[in-house]
Amino acid sequence: MELGLILKGKGEYILNNVTYTADEGDLFIVRSNEMHCVPTITSESLVAFNIQLSPFFLWNICADYIPPQKRQALINPDISITHMLHDP
Repeated sequence: MELGLILKGKGEYILNNVTYTADEGDLFIVRSNEMHCVPTITSESLVAFNIQLSPFFLWNICADYIPPQKRQALINPDISITHMLHDP
């Protein structure tokens, strides 16, 4: 699993064949094996921060903090999730 946070700049973020307009403060949640990329940067530059999380971390260390149904949504592609969150 990967979390991608846009710190500065703008561009396109493609995730599972859906194109998002990426802007400062956007957080993208990418599950395992989901195709994703940033093909276009529409500002002078783009600064992003990506964090990759292992399933071990989610199921063991986070077990006390994330309810089982939410952890299941992070690994099961049949469960619909919001891939992009925004917090300015």
